[in-house]
Amino acid sequence: MVEQQATNRLRQMPVGAEPLSSLQMVQDNLADMALEIDAAALLIYRAAWAKDRAASRIAREAAMAKL
Repeated sequence: MVEQQATNRLRQMPVGAEPLSSLQMVQDNLADMALEIDAAALLIYRAAWAKDRAASRIAREAAMAKL
């Protein structure tokens, strides 16, 4: 959701004749942002899975998800 809002906003911001979203540096930053969001979601899911399974590593998984 956040990444889609950012992409939509960057498409509206012109730089010369092209939208800001057409710049490779901006696309790279958007890709990094999407990667971080997905990684955070997966860490949260893994911590929840460990809690459901009563795994011994729940403290480690929860600490990683908080980062």
